[in-house]
Amino acid sequence: MLMRRVYPFMVSALMAAACAAAVFGVQTGYRLYRDLFPDVTVLKHSYPVVLGETEDGNRLVFRFQKNRPAQWRSLGQLPRKVIAAILMAEDSSFFQHPGYSAEAIRAAWEHNQKPGVKIKRGGSTITQQVVKNLFLSREKKMTRKVRELLLAVELERKVSKKRILEIYLNIADWGGGIYGLEKASQRYFQKGAAELSPKEAAILAFMLPNPDRYRYSIRDGELTSFASRRVEAILERMWKTGQISDEEYASTGAASIDEIPSSL
Repeated sequence: MLMRRVYPFMVSALMAAACAAAVFGVQTGYRLYRDLFPDVTVLKHSYPVVLGETEDGNRLVFRFQKNRPAQWRSLGQLPRKVIAAILMAEDSSFFQHPGYSAEAIRAAWEHNQKPGVKIKRGGSTITQQVVKNLFLSREKKMTRKVRELLLAVELERKVSKKRILEIYLNIADWGGGIYGLEKASQRYFQKGAAELSPKEAAILAFMLPNPDRYRYSIRDGELTSFASRRVEAILERMWKTGQISDEEYASTGAASIDEIPSSL
C-alpha cells in the first residue's frame, strides 16, 4: 500500500528533476554557444564604440549603441582613394573572399617560417579583424583563430561587405589609444578623413598592421626609410589599379608630411 502511494511521487519527482536538468543543460549549452559564437547580426543596425582595453590588455571593450557616434564616418563620406589605400594595405581581395583568404593565410605561414623573421604576418582579412576586435580576445591560440575564421564566415553571410568595411574603418586601432579613421586623421594630420591626400591615406594604411610600433616611423616630419618603402608600395598599387591618376602618383613622390607633429 505504501509503495503504491510513494511510487507516483517518486516518478513525478524524477520527471521534475529530469526536466530541470534538461532545462539547465539547454541554458548552459546556450550560454556556452553564445560565448563561443556571439550574435553578429547586432552589427547590422548598431554602432560599436570603443571604451578601452581590459586590465590585462587581452581584448577591447565595446558598447553597442543605436545612435551613430559623432566621429563615425560612412563609406559615402570618405574619398574612394582613402578607402583604396586601406584595402591595398590590409585586404586587397576584400570584396572577393568569403571572410577569409586561403592565399593570405598560406603567404603568412610561409613568411613566418623564414629564419630570422622579426615581424610576423597574421594573414587575417578585414572581416576577421572585425570579429576578433569586437567579439574575441587577442590570445595567440589556435582555438581562437578557428573561432575567428568561423565568425568571419558567419558575419559575411549575415552582414553586407560595405557595412563590414565601414565598421572596420571606424574601430581600427591606430595606436596610442586612437580608434577609427576620423580620429586618426585628426591626430596625425590635423584634418578630417575626407580631406586626406592619397599619400596621407597611405601613411595611415601603412600603420595598421602594428600601429603602436609603426607610429614611431613618422616622426619629426619625415618617414623612416622602412616606412617610406611601405608607403610607396601602397601608392604604387593604388596607381597600378587605377585608384589614383598618373599625375597624382607622380605628385606623391615630392609630397612632404611636414604637418606630422614631432611629438609622436
